[in-house]
Amino acid sequence: MKFNMKTTLSQRSLKMYSLLAVAVLCFPLAASAQGNFQGKLWVVDIAQASDVTFPAPTATPDATFSTNGIAYIGQQTPGVANAAHCYTIGKFLNGCGTMAFNLQFSGLPNPNLPHGKAASSTTVMSGGSWGIMIELTGHVGLTNGSPIQIIHDDGVAVEVDGSVVPGFNPYVTVPNLDSVTWTGTSGTHSLDLLYANAQPAGAWLLLIGNL
Repeated sequence: MKFNMKTTLSQRSLKMYSLLAVAVLCFPLAASAQGNFQGKLWVVDIAQASDVTFPAPTATPDATFSTNGIAYIGQQTPGVANAAHCYTIGKFLNGCGTMAFNLQFSGLPNPNLPHGKAASSTTVMSGGSWGIMIELTGHVGLTNGSPIQIIHDDGVAVEVDGSVVPGFNPYVTVPNLDSVTWTGTSGTHSLDLLYANAQPAGAWLLLIGNL
Protein backbone atom coordinates (compact mmCIF):
# COMPACT_ATOMS: atom_id res chain seq x y z
CA MET A 1 0.00 0.00 0.00
CA LYS A 2 1.36 3.41 -0.86
CA PHE A 3 0.19 6.98 -0.71
CA ASN A 4 -0.80 8.18 -4.14
CA MET A 5 -2.48 11.59 -3.97
CA LYS A 6 -3.90 14.13 -1.54
CA THR A 7 -5.47 17.34 -2.71
CA THR A 8 -7.89 19.98 -1.50
CA LEU A 9 -10.98 19.89 -3.68
CA SER A 10 -12.58 22.82 -5.42
CA GLN A 11 -16.21 23.55 -4.60
CA ARG A 12 -17.26 22.29 -8.02
CA SER A 13 -15.34 19.05 -7.59
CA LEU A 14 -16.81 18.51 -4.13
CA LYS A 15 -20.32 18.83 -5.51
CA MET A 16 -19.54 16.41 -8.33
CA TYR A 17 -17.99 13.79 -6.05
CA SER A 18 -20.69 14.10 -3.40
CA LEU A 19 -23.48 13.65 -5.94
CA LEU A 20 -21.64 10.70 -7.49
CA ALA A 21 -21.05 9.04 -4.14
CA VAL A 22 -24.63 9.50 -3.01
CA ALA A 23 -25.96 8.10 -6.27
CA VAL A 24 -23.65 5.08 -6.28
CA LEU A 25 -23.71 4.21 -2.60
CA CYS A 26 -27.26 5.02 -1.61
CA PHE A 27 -29.29 3.50 -4.45
CA PRO A 28 -29.59 0.00 -2.91
CA LEU A 29 -30.55 1.11 0.60
CA ALA A 30 -34.26 0.35 0.31
CA ALA A 31 -33.57 -3.31 -0.36
CA SER A 32 -32.38 -4.20 3.15
CA ALA A 33 -33.31 -3.63 6.78
CA GLN A 34 -29.73 -4.30 7.87
CA GLY A 35 -26.75 -2.52 6.36
CA ASN A 36 -23.50 -4.02 5.12
CA PHE A 37 -21.43 -1.70 7.34
CA GLN A 38 -21.77 -1.69 11.12
CA GLY A 39 -21.37 1.71 12.73
CA LYS A 40 -20.50 3.03 16.18
CA LEU A 41 -20.47 6.68 17.24
CA TRP A 42 -18.87 8.33 20.24
CA VAL A 43 -18.96 11.92 21.48
CA VAL A 44 -15.30 12.52 22.37
CA ASP A 45 -13.19 15.44 23.53
CA ILE A 46 -11.67 17.83 21.00
CA ALA A 47 -8.15 16.44 21.32
CA GLN A 48 -9.25 12.91 20.43
CA ALA A 49 -11.40 14.13 17.54
CA SER A 50 -8.52 16.21 16.18
CA ASP A 51 -6.12 13.28 15.68
CA VAL A 52 -7.76 10.12 14.36
CA THR A 53 -5.73 7.02 15.16
CA PHE A 54 -6.50 3.40 15.92
CA PRO A 55 -7.67 1.79 18.10
CA ALA A 56 -11.24 3.06 18.21
CA PRO A 57 -12.59 4.17 21.60
CA THR A 58 -13.29 1.32 24.01
CA ALA A 59 -16.12 3.10 25.85
CA THR A 60 -19.71 2.10 25.21
CA PRO A 61 -20.77 3.85 21.99
CA ASP A 62 -23.20 6.72 22.32
CA ALA A 63 -24.96 5.39 19.23
CA THR A 64 -24.93 2.28 17.04
CA PHE A 65 -26.31 1.80 13.53
CA SER A 66 -25.72 0.07 10.22
CA THR A 67 -25.65 1.32 6.64
CA ASN A 68 -25.16 0.15 3.09
CA GLY A 69 -23.16 3.17 1.96
CA ILE A 70 -20.67 5.70 3.29
CA ALA A 71 -21.73 9.09 1.93
CA TYR A 72 -22.38 11.77 4.54
CA ILE A 73 -22.36 15.58 4.29
CA GLY A 74 -23.41 17.92 7.08
CA GLN A 75 -23.26 21.72 6.96
CA GLN A 76 -23.69 24.38 9.61
CA THR A 77 -23.88 28.17 9.43
CA PRO A 78 -22.23 29.52 12.62
CA GLY A 79 -24.22 32.16 14.43
CA VAL A 80 -27.45 31.46 12.53
CA ALA A 81 -30.31 29.93 14.49
CA ASN A 82 -31.65 26.58 13.24
CA ALA A 83 -28.90 26.38 10.63
CA ALA A 84 -27.61 22.91 11.56
CA HIS A 85 -28.68 21.34 8.26
CA CYS A 86 -27.56 17.70 8.49
CA TYR A 87 -25.22 18.69 11.32
CA THR A 88 -26.99 16.88 14.16
CA ILE A 89 -26.15 13.23 14.77
CA GLY A 90 -29.62 12.06 13.79
CA LYS A 91 -29.75 13.98 10.51
CA PHE A 92 -26.12 13.29 9.63
CA LEU A 93 -26.54 9.53 9.99
CA ASN A 94 -30.12 9.10 8.89
CA GLY A 95 -31.41 12.01 6.89
CA CYS A 96 -28.88 13.47 4.52
CA GLY A 97 -27.47 11.19 1.87
CA THR A 98 -27.16 7.79 3.50
CA MET A 99 -29.89 6.07 5.46
CA ALA A 100 -29.07 4.37 8.76
CA PHE A 101 -30.67 1.15 9.88
CA ASN A 102 -31.40 0.44 13.56
CA LEU A 103 -29.99 3.75 14.81
CA GLN A 104 -30.00 3.46 18.59
CA PHE A 105 -28.66 5.72 21.33
CA SER A 106 -27.22 4.34 24.56
CA GLY A 107 -28.79 7.01 26.76
CA LEU A 108 -25.68 7.00 28.96
CA PRO A 109 -24.33 10.27 30.41
CA ASN A 110 -21.39 11.66 28.45
CA PRO A 111 -18.87 13.82 30.33
CA ASN A 112 -17.83 15.58 27.12
CA LEU A 113 -21.28 17.14 26.66
CA PRO A 114 -22.61 20.08 28.70
CA HIS A 115 -23.84 18.96 32.12
CA GLY A 116 -22.81 15.38 31.24
CA LYS A 117 -26.03 14.76 29.36
CA ALA A 118 -26.52 11.80 27.06
CA ALA A 119 -26.01 12.12 23.31
CA SER A 120 -29.18 12.11 21.24
CA SER A 121 -30.33 12.59 17.67
CA THR A 122 -30.31 16.38 18.20
CA THR A 123 -26.71 16.55 19.49
CA VAL A 124 -24.66 18.62 17.03
CA MET A 125 -21.59 17.15 15.37
CA SER A 126 -19.14 19.41 17.24
CA GLY A 127 -19.15 21.89 20.10
CA GLY A 128 -16.82 23.95 22.20
CA SER A 129 -15.55 20.92 24.12
CA TRP A 130 -16.49 17.92 22.02
CA GLY A 131 -16.32 16.29 18.63
CA ILE A 132 -17.69 13.12 17.07
CA MET A 133 -15.87 9.89 16.26
CA ILE A 134 -17.43 7.23 14.03
CA GLU A 135 -16.20 3.72 13.27
CA LEU A 136 -17.54 1.80 10.29
CA THR A 137 -16.64 -1.86 9.74
CA GLY A 138 -17.56 -4.22 6.94
CA HIS A 139 -16.23 -5.86 3.80
CA VAL A 140 -15.32 -4.26 0.47
CA GLY A 141 -13.99 -5.40 -2.87
CA LEU A 142 -10.53 -4.01 -3.65
CA THR A 143 -8.60 -4.24 -6.91
CA ASN A 144 -4.81 -4.27 -7.00
CA GLY A 145 -3.51 -1.01 -8.47
CA SER A 146 -6.78 0.90 -8.00
CA PRO A 147 -7.34 3.72 -5.51
CA ILE A 148 -9.15 3.83 -2.21
CA GLN A 149 -10.57 7.36 -2.21
CA ILE A 150 -12.12 9.20 0.72
CA ILE A 151 -13.44 12.75 0.89
CA HIS A 152 -13.35 13.82 4.53
CA ASP A 153 -13.60 16.75 6.94
CA ASP A 154 -12.06 16.24 9.46
CA GLY A 155 -9.63 13.30 9.86
CA VAL A 156 -9.78 9.62 8.92
CA ALA A 157 -7.81 6.44 9.47
CA VAL A 158 -8.22 3.16 7.59
CA GLU A 159 -7.40 -0.47 8.32
CA VAL A 160 -7.72 -3.27 5.77
CA ASP A 161 -7.58 -6.82 7.09
CA GLY A 162 -6.41 -5.43 10.44
CA SER A 163 -3.44 -3.45 9.06
CA VAL A 164 -3.32 0.35 8.94
CA VAL A 165 -3.32 1.82 5.43
CA PRO A 166 -0.91 4.81 5.40
CA GLY A 167 -1.62 7.98 3.47
CA PHE A 168 -4.89 9.20 4.97
CA ASN A 169 -4.87 12.54 6.83
CA PRO A 170 -5.88 12.04 10.49
CA TYR A 171 -6.03 15.73 11.38
CA VAL A 172 -8.51 18.60 11.16
CA THR A 173 -8.94 19.67 7.54
CA VAL A 174 -11.28 21.31 5.09
CA PRO A 175 -13.13 18.87 2.79
CA ASN A 176 -10.26 17.00 1.22
CA LEU A 177 -9.79 14.07 -1.16
CA ASP A 178 -7.27 11.46 -0.06
CA SER A 179 -6.44 8.75 -2.59
CA VAL A 180 -4.27 5.75 -1.76
CA THR A 181 -3.34 3.06 -4.26
CA TRP A 182 -4.23 -0.46 -3.13
CA THR A 183 -1.23 -2.75 -3.62
CA GLY A 184 -2.65 -5.83 -1.94
CA THR A 185 -4.51 -8.69 -3.55
CA SER A 186 -7.68 -8.19 -5.55
CA GLY A 187 -10.79 -9.52 -3.85
CA THR A 188 -12.93 -9.02 -0.77
CA HIS A 189 -11.27 -7.55 2.30
CA SER A 190 -12.35 -6.38 5.74
CA LEU A 191 -12.46 -2.60 6.15
CA ASP A 192 -12.29 -0.60 9.36
CA LEU A 193 -12.81 3.14 8.78
CA LEU A 194 -12.36 5.58 11.65
CA TYR A 195 -13.59 9.14 11.14
CA ALA A 196 -13.85 12.19 13.38
CA ASN A 197 -15.36 15.65 13.19
CA ALA A 198 -13.78 18.17 15.54
CA GLN A 199 -14.59 21.62 14.18
CA PRO A 200 -17.56 23.44 12.65
CA ALA A 201 -19.02 24.19 10.22
CA GLY A 202 -19.18 21.01 8.20
CA ALA A 203 -18.75 17.25 8.39
CA TRP A 204 -17.85 15.25 5.28
CA LEU A 205 -17.29 11.52 4.84
CA LEU A 206 -17.60 9.94 1.41
CA LEU A 207 -15.98 6.66 0.39
CA ILE A 208 -15.62 6.49 -3.39
CA GLY A 209 -13.44 4.76 -5.95
CA ASN A 210 -13.33 1.13 -7.01
CA LEU A 211 -15.18 -0.32 -3.99
